[in-house]
Amino acid sequence: MERKLNCWEFKKCGREPGGAKVAELGVCPVANETLSDGLNEGSNAGRICWAVAGTLCGGRVQGTFAQKRRSCTQCDFYHMVKTEEGRNFVLMLERSVDKTMSADKVRAILEERARALARSTETKTGETLRVVVFSLTNETYGIPTDYVREVQPLREVTPVPCTPGFVVGVINIRGSIYSAIDIRDFLGVPKRETTDLTKVILVNAAGLEVGILADDVAGEMSVPLAEIRPPLATHAGVKEEYTQGVTKDMLIILNLEALMRDERMIVHEEVV
Repeated sequence: MERKLNCWEFKKCGREPGGAKVAELGVCPVANETLSDGLNEGSNAGRICWAVAGTLCGGRVQGTFAQKRRSCTQCDFYHMVKTEEGRNFVLMLERSVDKTMSADKVRAILEERARALARSTETKTGETLRVVVFSLTNETYGIPTDYVREVQPLREVTPVPCTPGFVVGVINIRGSIYSAIDIRDFLGVPKRETTDLTKVILVNAAGLEVGILADDVAGEMSVPLAEIRPPLATHAGVKEEYTQGVTKDMLIILNLEALMRDERMIVHEEVV
């Protein structure tokens, strides 16, 4: 099989280890992002560079994916990778979680992050919440990125007998098995058949690591905390107990800890 080009080879930036521009500009973080090795068939983050902060494109250092999304999604390299990978295209990389940590340690860190967010009663100017934005039927939701490990296309799903209706089945992501769940029933959103755009958002919350189905994933963005308001009881697609708030653009920010602690999840924890 022919080896596919990494971004530094395609762009000839010279910022790969040993590259011509390393002495002047340093090694690009893409070339050292080992957690992303193999995604989109690249070396380290070489074929998912748009999801890494600190890359050098257009003669200047770029920010996060949300900040550089417009330029990255118009890039010829981005479109080449997306075309080459087809349905296997990976938009976002796995969150940098220390693989040596115990499950209890990771859970404690995530729970503390959630508590810190819940304690925040006053919003300073400029404070933002980073979320992964996705759609379910006609509603748009955001999950705080602290809980998101990665986003993958929905590939083969293996049904599991005698499981609740929200458990779609199990999926295999790079040799690890996860339950795939559809949270529409929890949110009061109508069902929809899966399509070529359907994604799986792999999350870790409340001690559960599962894949949440999404009709599509728009990407990652920063939401000013000042714009997040309590949801209206009449707003479709909103269940107050699972919602942190709603923005003026009707982006529903989910309280993933509360959702994952729902008694229906807990009762079937051996499955989910």
